[in-house]
Amino acid sequence: MDKVARQDERPAAAVSRSSLPAMIGLAGLVTASTALTTLAVSDTPPGLEAGSPSYYLALSGVFYAGVAELGAAVWWMSDPACSRRIAAGRKLLYASLVPLAAAGGLAVVATLF
Repeated sequence: MDKVARQDERPAAAVSRSSLPAMIGLAGLVTASTALTTLAVSDTPPGLEAGSPSYYLALSGVFYAGVAELGAAVWWMSDPACSRRIAAGRKLLYASLVPLAAAGGLAVVATLF
């Protein structure tokens, strides 16, 4: 009876490992959708010429970073027990915060100014 109870319990590390791909996928989805929404709704921020290629290049870079994060989440979910993928996935999760912050910053600048 005690053996059955132990099998039903999942350690906390297993729960957090299974949720990490979903976190990366969610961060990628939010990053890509923020870049697309900023491009569709907002005008070019002041200080940049209308149709400035640097603004559109930054938004497209953020969008493709979000798509790459989604691809990484799918890659990780294909074999979540692999220790190499767990280590790489954690690094990807931390690295996904950079394009997410860039997308948020571009959205705020384009919306407020």
